[in-house]
Amino acid sequence: MLTYSASTRRYFDELKLKLTRLSEGVLKGKWVYDSYMNNHQISYTPLENEVDLASEIIATAVSDIIQKEAIQLFILRYFRKRTEFTTQVKKEIGDIFFKSNYIMKEEGASCISYYLIYVPILEFLEKTHAINLDGWIDFRMQKYSIILEDVMEQVIYDYETQEDYTKFLDFLKDIRHKQPSLEEEVHLYCEANGKIEIANKQLNKTTINYVDEYCDEIDYMDITSEDFMMHILIRVCPERIIIHKKSDYYNENFIVTIQEIFEEQVYIIQV
Repeated sequence: MLTYSASTRRYFDELKLKLTRLSEGVLKGKWVYDSYMNNHQISYTPLENEVDLASEIIATAVSDIIQKEAIQLFILRYFRKRTEFTTQVKKEIGDIFFKSNYIMKEEGASCISYYLIYVPILEFLEKTHAINLDGWIDFRMQKYSIILEDVMEQVIYDYETQEDYTKFLDFLKDIRHKQPSLEEEVHLYCEANGKIEIANKQLNKTTINYVDEYCDEIDYMDITSEDFMMHILIRVCPERIIIHKKSDYYNENFIVTIQEIFEEQVYIIQV
């Protein structure tokens, strides 16, 4: 009679909980627990119509635990080498990396973890009917760790880019607080064709006039229309910025940036 088993020294309690939850109301038999010294084994003898389901449940539980442990170990080992980062930065990047990469199979799993962890474990289990979690983590995760290193480099790049962006926003906010307000009110008109126009309090669209007055020192070859708008807003620092038809504009991030810099000075209307 076929019996599946999973053994471990370090992950018994977690494995037991996962297998119990995944099999509740699904498998009719009972899990058998056996321990010797520090080694623990959980086994299940499926009915004839449960063979495939039982192997999938065990593979799911085991792969989830192995994936989580592999990611945590990778983060620990990786940052031992990156001495240029502070402890706080390591923690922040590590948390971002873990949350974006640890996805349980029930929640969809990633292609990487599915094909490098779950599928090999399922195939191994169907062939041998037994698996050791600790051995798999210690000796069969090299390829996964190599891929994680590439992913980590991207996470660090994104983190540092966001940090630079945040510092830049803080810099612009600081200028805004120190800059005297030159006008009471300006209007930004978002257009469906992707353009954005600036108007004065009297609702006269005077983008060219604003550019001539406040952007004379800017190299036109290296700047976008959004850069012009932001430069004008920083220079004028109006008491109120009224944005019209925000939903029509193609670049929502630009509108969000204006809101983040000028905060309570920004008003959104849909006409």
